[in-house]
Amino acid sequence: MKNKELNICLVSLAREIEIIQKNIHNFEKIYNSYNLNFFIICPSRDKKIFELFKNKNVSIINEDEIIAFSNFKNIFNLYMKKSSYFNQIQNRVSWYYQQCLKMSFIFYYFKIIDQNGNLIEWDADTIIIKKIKFFNKEHSIKYGNVNEFFKAYYHTALTLLQILPNYFVSSLNQFTAISKKEYFFLNSKLQNFIKINDYKTSDWIAHLISKSVLDTHSVYNGSLFSEYEIIGISNILCNPGRQKLIKYFRTNLDGELTNNQIKILKIFNFFHITYEYSHYRLLKVDFFKNKQSWKSFLLIFIRYLWKYYFKSSKSFLLYYLSRIKLIKKDI
Repeated sequence: MKNKELNICLVSLAREIEIIQKNIHNFEKIYNSYNLNFFIICPSRDKKIFELFKNKNVSIINEDEIIAFSNFKNIFNLYMKKSSYFNQIQNRVSWYYQQCLKMSFIFYYFKIIDQNGNLIEWDADTIIIKKIKFFNKEHSIKYGNVNEFFKAYYHTALTLLQILPNYFVSSLNQFTAISKKEYFFLNSKLQNFIKINDYKTSDWIAHLISKSVLDTHSVYNGSLFSEYEIIGISNILCNPGRQKLIKYFRTNLDGELTNNQIKILKIFNFFHITYEYSHYRLLKVDFFKNKQSWKSFLLIFIRYLWKYYFKSSKSFLLYYLSRIKLIKKDI
């Protein structure tokens, strides 16, 4: 990795602009001795809005330059027409499109922008509050959490990668990191599923996502593919070892956290906060015009910690039991 440099990609819509402003500010404050480079991928209609970020370390990329939504939808539906859930999945095409943009940018970055760098993909609705170490030498730090569990994602990952680690937890951490070495490993794994030869890179990614969903799932349940799980599992396969558990604040917030609430989170080693637009849309609130109530905050906080320590202890035990089984198998 280039010393003291972070390259961060965000796929965003105009509605997340306030969160991105706060997030960039926090990154600059927390990593004040680093060279930071941000890449914001957005629709053409939103590009002018994001121009306020345009400076030497923020690049605004029209998503159509990577792959147009219409192009992705055509490829996606070539496969989905063969499924039993074609009609059901149509209202989620834009969600799968975002997965394609994120994965495609990884290949775009390492091929075009910086062949020797490292890359962080960060959710546009998430604000960092505490320093995260992303890389160690040639590999990313393998982070995981015990809050998320979507078995469908792991089934799709197995289809794409042909193998899963002996034991792992979720990599849905609202960010993922990938090094040059891990990128080459991921590339080789994905090309075993579909060769890139006949496709432009972003089209190839669209085919990978669509075919892996169709080949894996006969029943529809909404979310059937996760780029973060694919990359996280690939990184574990590339450099086996136990994931480092990370805490973050996300569930059922109804307003922006106060400075004192954020201080409490930092004391207890929470690393970022996620303000999910879909949740606030259902509540019909503008979270930046509302402050999180202390009663609700403390209930969420205490419930989270109780679950975290219980599940992390269980995860620790299961990991080492899996290691014992592996050793016995080798013997």
